[in-house]
Amino acid sequence: MDKFFYTSKKQSSKLRPNYYASGVLDIDYELLHQHGIRCIAFDVDGTITKSGSSTMAAKQSLRLVAILENAGIEKALLASNSERDLSTIINQLPGFTAVQPHNHAPKPSKSFYQAVIDTAGCRPEQIAMVGDRYLQDIWGAKRSGLSAILI
Repeated sequence: MDKFFYTSKKQSSKLRPNYYASGVLDIDYELLHQHGIRCIAFDVDGTITKSGSSTMAAKQSLRLVAILENAGIEKALLASNSERDLSTIINQLPGFTAVQPHNHAPKPSKSFYQAVIDTAGCRPEQIAMVGDRYLQDIWGAKRSGLSAILI
């Protein structure tokens, strides 16, 4: 089985992701760029880091930033339900911006995903949400018009 694959253009279910991947470094960001994706929003716990961790592996963070840049992804966000300080992770990921539920409801609310869209400065169809939870990450993103990648 491939590490990354596209499901289909016909998404009959809002719980069905557009893509599946075994990890954030296994996503084909060039393919996403070819499909019109310009911004990637990453869930933090269980996706970018182990749950509750405030850092990620240095080699992994540098590699992820380089992969996104080489693929032509213009913007990268951390879209986290956590209200904890994410500054250490942000420092490991130059150019990333955090969207957290300080001023709006958490995922999967429409207001959270509207904050993702506003922060990205892109149309919803140009944003892909990468996460590990069907309800918070996949359903929330898709009902707001974003593509969704399940890790």
